[in-house]
Amino acid sequence: MQHRIRHAVREIAFCSVRSTGLMPVARALFAGRGVILMFHEIQGDPAHELMSATSAPFLDYILSWLKSHGWEIVSLDDWLNRLMGIGPSGRFVILTFDDG
Repeated sequence: MQHRIRHAVREIAFCSVRSTGLMPVARALFAGRGVILMFHEIQGDPAHELMSATSAPFLDYILSWLKSHGWEIVSLDDWLNRLMGIGPSGRFVILTFDDG
């Protein structure tokens, strides 16, 4: 029962923040500091291959964007430590590739 109440309160709060236009403020205060970006693989020409990959130029764009917006790319061990509050503060990201 408590789980349902907590869920309902979160949903009401989210809808209220979104409908009042305060989402940018809420995001700045409560957004996650760490994320995982998952890629299948990097290919030279994804449109002519399996179409399940990211192109090298798009990966370059993502890396540049992350750097320019203050995200630090970290190892999985560092990522887990930072989620537990160990290490520097700030936004951080880990990149994964399941086919290299």
